[in-house]
This record gives sequence, C-alpha cells and structure tokens, in this order.
Amino acid sequence: MPSIKKLLRSVASKFKSRVSNLIQKNPPPSISDVTMVNDSSHFDHCFPPTPKSTPAIVDSDSFDGRDNKPALDDTSKSPSLSPLTSIVPEPSDDTLEGLRQCAEFINSAPTSLSPAPESIKSSSSKVPRGSGSTCDWDDQEPFVTYKHKIIQLCHDLDLGEPSKIERMRGGSFNRVVCLSLPSKDNQDYVLRIPRNLDTNESTRDQVAILHYLAPLMPVPAVVAFDSTSDNVIGRPYILQGKLKGVNAGSVYYDLPSDEKKQFVKLIADIIKKLNNLKIDRPGQLVAGPSIPSISHEPLTIPTDIEVTGYRFSPHDALEVMSSQKNQPLSSLLASIFEERKTVDEDFMDIQWNKLLKITDEMKTAGLFSNNDTDCVVWHWDLTFRNIMVEKQSNGQWTLTGVLDWDGLLSAPSVMTRAPPVWLWIEENDRSSKWHEGLGNNDIQPARELTMEELVLKASFEQILQRADQNYMADAYGRGVWIRRLVKFALEGFGQSSHYIMLQVLVREWEAYYQSLELGSDGLDDDEKLESSSVTRGSNNSNQSSASSTYEYGQEAFETYKLKVAQLFQNIGFGSPSNVERMEGGSFNRVIGLTFPGQSEDRNFVLRIPRVPFEDYELHKLRDQVATLLFLKQFDFLCVPTIEAIDSTVDNAIASQYVLQKKITGKPLGDVFPTLPLAGKLELTTLVARLLIKMEDITFEDPGVLSGAQPLPWVSTSVHQSSSPPVISGFRLNPKTVGPPLRKQGLESLLLNLISERKKDDIMCDNIVSIWNQALDVLKQMEQIGFFKDSDSTNILWNWDICSRHIFIERDDSLTPAVPCSGSTSDATQPPSPDNLGDHNTESEPDINDEASQDPDSQTQATSGGWKVTGIIDWDDVMSVPRVITRVPRTWLWFDDYERTTCWNGVRETPPQRPLTEDELAIKNHFDQIMQQADPNYMNDTYFRGVWIRRLFGFTETGFHDSQHLKDFQKYMREWKNYFDGHVLMKPDRYGADCESDNESE
Repeated sequence: MPSIKKLLRSVASKFKSRVSNLIQKNPPPSISDVTMVNDSSHFDHCFPPTPKSTPAIVDSDSFDGRDNKPALDDTSKSPSLSPLTSIVPEPSDDTLEGLRQCAEFINSAPTSLSPAPESIKSSSSKVPRGSGSTCDWDDQEPFVTYKHKIIQLCHDLDLGEPSKIERMRGGSFNRVVCLSLPSKDNQDYVLRIPRNLDTNESTRDQVAILHYLAPLMPVPAVVAFDSTSDNVIGRPYILQGKLKGVNAGSVYYDLPSDEKKQFVKLIADIIKKLNNLKIDRPGQLVAGPSIPSISHEPLTIPTDIEVTGYRFSPHDALEVMSSQKNQPLSSLLASIFEERKTVDEDFMDIQWNKLLKITDEMKTAGLFSNNDTDCVVWHWDLTFRNIMVEKQSNGQWTLTGVLDWDGLLSAPSVMTRAPPVWLWIEENDRSSKWHEGLGNNDIQPARELTMEELVLKASFEQILQRADQNYMADAYGRGVWIRRLVKFALEGFGQSSHYIMLQVLVREWEAYYQSLELGSDGLDDDEKLESSSVTRGSNNSNQSSASSTYEYGQEAFETYKLKVAQLFQNIGFGSPSNVERMEGGSFNRVIGLTFPGQSEDRNFVLRIPRVPFEDYELHKLRDQVATLLFLKQFDFLCVPTIEAIDSTVDNAIASQYVLQKKITGKPLGDVFPTLPLAGKLELTTLVARLLIKMEDITFEDPGVLSGAQPLPWVSTSVHQSSSPPVISGFRLNPKTVGPPLRKQGLESLLLNLISERKKDDIMCDNIVSIWNQALDVLKQMEQIGFFKDSDSTNILWNWDICSRHIFIERDDSLTPAVPCSGSTSDATQPPSPDNLGDHNTESEPDINDEASQDPDSQTQATSGGWKVTGIIDWDDVMSVPRVITRVPRTWLWFDDYERTTCWNGVRETPPQRPLTEDELAIKNHFDQIMQQADPNYMNDTYFRGVWIRRLFGFTETGFHDSQHLKDFQKYMREWKNYFDGHVLMKPDRYGADCESDNESE
C-alpha cells in the first residue's frame, strides 16, 4: 500500500497539472494582449465578439468551436503559468494531517480561479478563441509549412495536386483547411485535423456518426479518413465534402420576419428528426466494430453505432464512465454522481453529495417523469454556427447541412430541450449572468423580447409542442432544474465556473424546494389558485398539462392501476377490462376505465385528488358532485353522470375519488385547429350558442355553488337530483368562508367583498391601506356610471370553461348552417368608449338572426354538422353578476401556445401580436353573435367589464404575495390614467351637473 506521503505528492502533482491545463485553455491577460486587441486597458478573455451578422452564442455547454469560417493569420504566444501551480503545499510529513491540509487547499483553490472581476472586463475588448491562429496551440505547425504536407497527403490519397489550399477558422479542437481538387471537378473539400492528440477523440467515432446520420439529414460526406497518425501529416484526419451555402448566423439577424420564420421551421425540423431517433440506453455514440480505422474512399458498409458510458471529460474519449442501462433519469443521474465521487481524486465528496441530495429532492418534488427513460439523439452544440443554409431562386431558404457532430450523445429528451434562445435573440442582449458563464440557454434574456422576437419564439414553441405535448414543461418548467444537474453529470468540475454554478444552484434550489412545503400538508387547491387572477389561468398552455407524475411525486401508474382494479372489485363493479392513464389537471389524477357490458362496453372516468383532502377540504369533493347533479337537468350542458363517490380514504387507493361516465367526442381544442375557416366559424357559432344558453341559468344570490349532503359521503349509486345547490359565501382563505351574501347591486357586492377582505387583514396596516385604495376605485366607478340595475342578476359561471373542456362530435343528422358572418367586413363593431355609461335601447339590433335564436327545442347545443357532447371540469363554480363572467374567450381565435411564457393566464391580456385575418374573422363572428343576443355584451367584455373583473379578481385572491401587490399597483396606475385622462376630460358627460350647479350659484 503506498504511503500517505506518496499519495499526497501524487495528489499535489495532479492538481498542478490540472491548474496548468486550465490556465493554458484560459490564459491570463497580459499587457501585450490588451494592447494588441484595441489599445484598451480593459480586457475580457472569456467571450469573443462577433459581427452583428454572425451570432456569438457561446453556450456554456458547447464544447467545440466554429468550423467553415475564414481564419486569421497565425501568431505565436506562450501562455504564462499561474502562480497556483507553484504554491500547492508539499506534504511535509507522512501523516493524515498532511493529507487534510493538502485536501483543504485543493478544495479552496477553485475560488482563486474565478473569472476576471468586473473592473477588468469590457464588452468592447475581447480576445477571440478558436480564431484559427496557432497562438492558442503551442505544438501546432505554422500553416506556411504545414500546407506542403497537406499537398502530399492529397497525392497519397490519389487525389492529385489541389488547386487551392485555404485555411479556415477552426474550432477549439480541430484545425480546418479547405481544398479544391481538380481531380474532383474542382469541388471544395474540408480537411479536419485534431489540434491535440491528448484528447483521444476518435476519428472512427466521428466518421461512424456521419455515416449513421446521412440518411436522416444533410451532413458532410466523408471522402477519406485516418484515425491513426501513421500518415504524412502525422495526425488523424477526416476529408469531407464542403457543404454548400452560408453559415446561418451570418445572414439570419438581418433578414425580414417572414424569412426568419423559414429558419424557425428549419431548426424545429432538425430537432424533431433528432427526437425521432430513439436509442435504447443513455451514453456516448461511438463506432461499432465494422467501422475501419482507415479508409481512402467513402464508406459503403451498413451503419454501425454502439453506445458506451458518458465521458468523464467532454474532451477525453479514453476516460469513460460505466455503461448505463435504460433506467429512470433520477437513477441515471445518481449513479453518475456516485461514480464520479468514487473516481474523483480531488477530495470533492462534499460537492458530489450536494448534487446527490438535490437529485433526491427533485425526485421527491416530482420533477422526474416515467417517460424520461426514452433516449434520443442529442446534438448538444446545435447553434447557428453549425447550420448551413442556401437561398433558392424562389426566395425560400433550405438547409444544406448540419456540422459539428463530435461527441454525439444519447440522452432522455428533457436533457436536450434547452430553448434555442439564439433563434430569437442575439448574444448582446443576453443577461450578465449568462455572459459570466453561470448558465446556458436556460437563462432568459436580460430584456423583454420585441414583438418580432416573441412571434419567432412562439412559432418555434408551437411546432415543438404540437410534436410533443411535454415540450413546454421540459423546456421551461422542470427541465430547467434537471439540465442544471445534467451539466455537472457530463462535465464534472473541470473549470472554476463549475464551483460557482454549484453554489448558485444550491442556493436557488433550496429556496424553491422550501417553497413547495413538501414537509407539511402542502398547498391545497385554493391556495394554489390564489396566485392567479379571477380567470384562474388554467387554460394557460405555456406549460404542458400532460398526464405525467413528475410534477406531483405520485405512485407509478403501472402499480397504481392494480389498486384501482382492486377498488372496483371491492365496490361491486367487477374487474375492469381496461385501465388507462388519461391527461389530468393540476389538481386531479384522471384514469379511464372500461367494463364489459351485455351489449356494449361501459366507459368511465375516475377522478382522484392528487393530494388527498384534509378534513377541512372535504367540502370540495361534495361541492363538485352536488354541482354536477344539479346541472344534469340542463340537457344542453351534457355534464358527466356521477356513478360513485367516496369522500374518505378508507378504500383500496387510500384516497377520495369520484367516478363518472365518460363523455364521447373530442375536445374542441383538438378539432378546431384542423378545420378550414368555414369549419372554425361553424364551431364558433356552436360555442356562442352554448354560452348564451348558459347565461340563462340564474340564481338569486351571489356566491359559490356548494352541496348540502352530510359528510362523509360514500355511495356507489348516486341519486340524480335537480335540487338547487346551496350558495355559500366567497372563500377568504383555504379554511375560512366569508358570510353568505344576498341579492344586491354589483357596487354593493364589491363593497361587501372588499370590506370583508379588509376586516380579515385588519392586523396588516399596509394591506388595509391597499383595500382602502380599492374602495376609492369603487367610488370612482360608481361616479362615472359603471354599474347597472341589471348587474344584480346572478348567473352560472364556470370560470374554467375553455376549448379543452368542451367536447364535440359530428352529427350527421344536422344540415350545416351558413355562418352569420363569413368575413370581417360585416362584423358588429365595438361600441364607442364614449357610451360606456349609456344604455341606449335605440341601438339594439333586431334579434331575429339564426345565431341569436334560443334553440330550446334542442337537447344539445348544435351548429352546422357539430354538436356539444359534454363539458367537463366544473370545480369551484360560482353565481355572479353577468359582467363578471364575460371574460374574452380568446382561446377561440388565438392559440394559447403562442402566448409568451410569462403570460399568467389573464384573458384580458391581449395577444402579443396582431391577429391574422382568419383570427379576426373568428373573433368578430363570435362577438357579433354575442352582441346580437345582448346589446351590452361588447361593453361588458371589452370596456367597463375589464376594470370591474380586475377589481373583483383582487377580492378573490387577496394580497398574499408580492405578485399580487405588483398586479394591484399596475392596476392602480392604469386606472388612474384611464380615469384622469379619459373620464375627467369629458365635462360634457361627467361634469354637466357640476357646471349647472356653478351657473346657478
């Protein structure tokens, strides 16, 4: 066994070597360097500038530089050694204390290798790496002599004398030369030569990967290669055809928007193709045994790819981890961290243990999905610099090739989904945190995106989301945390910035994890809803609502479904012939069940709270069922039929549940995008008729629809009742319900709600002050005539009705109807803001149009060849004045996938881009039908109603976090501008009485 002193010397020597290598890769600035750049005394050696036309998105997880670019001339430079290499303490004695001292020094050393302080950084003076000069690679032969060896290599390959030899800008790991060969019709070829043989990057692997990808997409065609150094240039090489076209980044940012959208589709298509390449396990893609070491002609053999373990260093092909089997992502990351911890000689157990702890906590928090076992091909350096394009004569851009496939990986798709931010914003607009190297594309831009950038971003996301419903969650939700872990799994702690990144990750993850309160009972539904507006925002599709358990830390479906089957045997339903997972929501797990019947199968849906209700929450389940039982009498709603309920946890699944019959048809949101405009207008008419009929369901008092059934409630034969539900008060917090309210005017209702909130917050002076401001707004609304006598009528409000909750199907017995307005030209125009307080009956249209007739004879809402087959998700239904319910139904004419990621679900917020002609046609058609049914519709929806609903929303959510306060401050600013600028400047309307009084005086 080696002595401790010998071990210490080995560790110190290894540390010196590591520091030396690090400094060679990132040499410290010298005065001569600074002067040479731009005669400036400021210096930043980390990030090179590039022209505006060429993107300089240098991702922190991008391991290679740029190929296929003109180079600078070679110069020579000898990087100075860091003082750290000379001050590593030598062990003075053969003791464990010496080992401890050396380990402590090594653990503290990375902080001495931090990036340059701000005082010596400048955005205008940066030295480029990978510029094609030999100054960065000491052992690189000058090009002037090296090119003669290249000429000889061409002769050795029987290619003849090249007519042109031109140096191109290479990357950090490859020298790149362009050749023109008369023997090949003067076509251009690219010779790629590794700069450093110590990396042991296998040329065979690179060739095998290009051979594997060639049928899928345009990649460089390999003409010849040699993975040995037994040739005239003394190094491995690959000779490949030069791709046509230009580097995408050199043209993209100067293009008009319509051409940029072509690039968006090209990039999305590349990613979709890679996502369709499934690999059976995670790891590094390498050449199989049939790939030769040398070939002087293109390969004609079948593709041969194998998967090994990931590399310990992205740049060292020899140090490879153990091969991994197909397994859950949490298990994969944990095994990698454990292996790195075992083999790491730098006494970094603390760092690896922190990462293992975070992995375990992410698993507890439900961030990992069962689908994370599926692996896809990952081009981790897919950026504009590696994409070649060409403009065709018809003005269309085409993809001519994708470069830089070195080190290709197989990985779960969530690892690959860092947003391609370079597709919608340039590097100069990235945040300082990104520039400092503390993150990658998951770090969002420092400024708000422009309209054009938002459209590009939304277009890309829409394509990927439609290809995989989990994309948005993988890109912007759970995936952000997972990829921060993945960075350490793949790179380790090879750079000083990794230590900083770990500190930031630990701090931010701890704050996030604590906010989940997983150690307590957790947030209930109402607490979760408090962070949204009155519209709840549950139709915000920027985050996938896919039925994946990663968000909820639940039992895997494969074992859970066995308990479900046992449940139905226990309650007398028999054994289901099929148990399937269905797409659930934020608060309910949803399972489909099929039972064999005498004539046909019976299909049901089981809804299970994701977190079992506490005693004080049991009313939620009862209220949901009681509401559905009451609404069953309205045939046109087609609400689900309740078959069974259990408000206890004394059953096989240890949770409350509701069983209901499955509704036929498809969600409106799935059908609508597939139709031409005429078909969309038919469905728009269908939805409008449905909403008009829903407005006829009225209640005496305002409040929340509740049940009166005693708890606990357990029944497998639920009695269908048409008894009206109890109308309870509005909820102040998860455990407190406000007093019941009687029928009253809207101004009085808002006054009572604000006063009740103010009383509940009496111990917090600043919140009381905010409620007083809300009361001032209420008085001003009354002053300018916002409220009407008709506002005392309360109607049914399903605040979450949207395209995914309305089910439809074709009805062949119906004759398609001609839409009321087939174009935008005949649509009803919004009333003038000058008439906000008026109720002018003379302007009411003649309501004889087909669209405005109340089809009472129909048991289902129909239009053209479509009918409504059901409406789901009736949780927390309310009775409120009509104006509160008239939220713009933007989900009909604007795809939520095009909303920005910061959209909070408030439908009063207009889309971030102008509507297209078709979208305008749909919106105007819908508004016309609604306006014909009620002349107050446009005013309620787009004018006075916007202000009233926003104020009502604050009475629903209260002020429980900083976002609520920010929203209210914004509301007050906007209301003041409206009231002062639009209202007080109309003395003819609002000051008439005052003027009369003054005249009389």
